Amino acid sequence: MKDKSIISIILLTTLFSYNCVAQSSKRTSFKNCWCKSNTYLTEFISCDTTRFQNGAMLYRQFNCDSSWLTFENKSGIKRILYSLDKPLIELTERLGYIFEKEYKNSLLFINKKASGGGFPLDFELISKDNGQVLKEFGTIIFHSNDSINNFVLFLSSDSLDILTIYSVDQNKDFNFSIPKGRLWKTVSESSEKFPEFLFEKPIIDKNFLTLTYKYLLSYSPEKWDIDKIQIDLQKINLKQ
Repeated sequence: MKDKSIISIILLTTLFSYNCVAQSSKRTSFKNCWCKSNTYLTEFISCDTTRFQNGAMLYRQFNCDSSWLTFENKSGIKRILYSLDKPLIELTERLGYIFEKEYKNSLLFINKKASGGGFPLDFELISKDNGQVLKEFGTIIFHSNDSINNFVLFLSSDSLDILTIYSVDQNKDFNFSIPKGRLWKTVSESSEKFPEFLFEKPIIDKNFLTLTYKYLLSYSPEKWDIDKIQIDLQKINLKQ
């Protein structure tokens, strides 16, 4: 009797384990990652799955007609973030959404609109729950890579006079002024047409962010100067 009970427990455990594996793999077992007429695509299109802390997933698929990037939440609800038709399929992973960073409630993506280099990249923040776009930054200057100060730094005005730190955790903007017309003159009269490229990578030291940028002097179209912006990250309290 005792032996039969042990055998029953083992069988039930095995069936339960199998069922759990089936449930967890069911969501990704139907990936479409093959093109019979162009097997070369498998060499540069990855169909690996990126899993996030809240159970959501991100994975790419393709066939002979198109490629597409899918966000899937823990409930199995799917959302296609972008797709490329057949003429552009070989540019997959060089165009469109590229995952960049995971936050507590959101995901930062690059939205690459040109396949070549030398162009600024656009960034978007997407919900980790449903894949919806939460914020479109356009081109940014910098985003933090640590888990303490989660922020995105960008120019938020068409006049290029406002520098904004967006706190990801608080969903809040903190604005700082740049002397009026300084960056606008620089991109208008110099060979540097992308204002974000005027900035060096910020230095963060003891909760102070120092941002250095170059600009054309107002009285001369050929002479450059530099200026620095220093921000106390602790004072503006980027965390919730």
